[in-house]
Amino acid sequence: MQVRVEKVAHGGHFIARNEGQVIFIRDTAPGELVDIEITSKAKGFLRANVLNVIEPSPQRITPPCAYAGKCGGCDFQHLNVAYQRQLKADVIKEQFSRIAKMDIDVTVHEVAPTTHYRTHIRGVANEAGQFGIYASRSHDIIPIKDCLIAGEELHVEQIATEKFEPMEPIEVPQGDQVREVKGKKLLVKAGAFWQRHRNAPETLTTQFLKLANLKAGDHLLDLYGGVGLFTSVALEKIGPGGRVDLIESSIPATESAKENFKRFENVKILREDVVKGLKNIRRADVVVLDPPRAGAGAEVVAQLLRIKPSRIVYVACDPASLARDVKDFVAAGWSIQQIDGYDLFPMTQHIETVCLLVPNKIS
Repeated sequence: MQVRVEKVAHGGHFIARNEGQVIFIRDTAPGELVDIEITSKAKGFLRANVLNVIEPSPQRITPPCAYAGKCGGCDFQHLNVAYQRQLKADVIKEQFSRIAKMDIDVTVHEVAPTTHYRTHIRGVANEAGQFGIYASRSHDIIPIKDCLIAGEELHVEQIATEKFEPMEPIEVPQGDQVREVKGKKLLVKAGAFWQRHRNAPETLTTQFLKLANLKAGDHLLDLYGGVGLFTSVALEKIGPGGRVDLIESSIPATESAKENFKRFENVKILREDVVKGLKNIRRADVVVLDPPRAGAGAEVVAQLLRIKPSRIVYVACDPASLARDVKDFVAAGWSIQQIDGYDLFPMTQHIETVCLLVPNKIS
């Protein structure tokens, strides 16, 4: 079957249609004419793989990785990196248009490097005990000998020579780590989250400080605060007269945060579900939240509306969840003052978006 690809879709797929039927296709690009094979059917759409590219996009390149199209880790490496960022901006815009009913203008900024940037990699051993990565939408394991996006310090080439128990999950690095951002060292205990791009902490904290506009004496809520990335750079701004409530549900992350800020009497670490933790907060000046892919959700949004901060910096790893939550804020009388995308996951379909929300002024 031959189809003309229309546009990019959220999740690393591209959309084509045949006789009105929506088809989600991987490893292609808008405008391409491709020969496809239907791989699965679902209610309302089909999935397909490309058999042959008949009319390639001018943005198509030879993938720089030998495992392109096999390993499920990278979705976009058949396209030049600048065009990848354009597609990601299109995804953010489409999610806001579809979910929030808002037309926004957003740029996805480059964050170097675009290869060998990851600080962490998760793999699994195949039945032969070889290190590998799952194929896209599959339980098939693709053995690999190197990885285009893994940091060189992770030594994937060395790991690939080792033997593991079949189906053994493999995470690199293992154990506690000490990370650094803006000259501040932070303990990251095993199992606690740290940003995957080596320059993500610097990029995100710089934008956070710009948007938050923290002042001496401010009360900051750091929600889904992890080991304290944003708290670490906020303390100099708010000074000893300010305070931070960091709420995080992960045990390794909160143990790390308690160690990181044990010298600061004005930092309170609460290991709690964010919804429950917010119920005891009456007011705050500024909020930063960096939720998982599911987003904050209606209950968290409702709590923040009750608390009435002057500004909210929302760091999102899923534009659909962000659009859903922003829709609720806008309905309650808030506005987007600034929104930016950051390509913290080059070669993949993932995007980081940072959004500043402020309450509308009543005239």
